[in-house]
Amino acid sequence: MDEKVETPWMTTEEVRAYLGGISHSTLHRYRRKGLPAHVIGDRSPRYHRDEVDAWIREAGNEDR
Repeated sequence: MDEKVETPWMTTEEVRAYLGGISHSTLHRYRRKGLPAHVIGDRSPRYHRDEVDAWIREAGNEDR
């Protein structure tokens, strides 16, 4: 059974797709600007969907 479990945690590739197919360099720029990422041990960063959504809302408000 290869069902994918739905989780709010996203990998780098998943968050890039979630943000409209952005490039790796754009994702790194977003991280420098405060996009929350969590790294535990030697694992790749993970992004929580709720934190990504909140960061997007906040970033949109800063442009006004």
